[in-house]
Amino acid sequence: MVVQLADLLRRLLSAGERDFSRLADELQYVRQYLELQQRRFADRLTVVLPEGRDIAPVWVPSLIMQPLVETRWCTAWPAIRDRWW
Repeated sequence: MVVQLADLLRRLLSAGERDFSRLADELQYVRQYLELQQRRFADRLTVVLPEGRDIAPVWVPSLIMQPLVETRWCTAWPAIRDRWW
């Protein structure tokens, strides 16, 4: 898990040097972030992301997707958590 986190942070630091990234790359960062969350929350989290062939070949601002997903995750988690406990 620590190695995954280190890899994610390295990728994010290198992506932060660019103004734009491919959407596929941004979704890869999101996938890595959610894999860490899956390890943390085990069977309580299921993630489905589009496959590479389903992703439009577009450019987006670098580091735009992961904060959006993280914010959504953080705001949704309390409501989900309360249903389980």
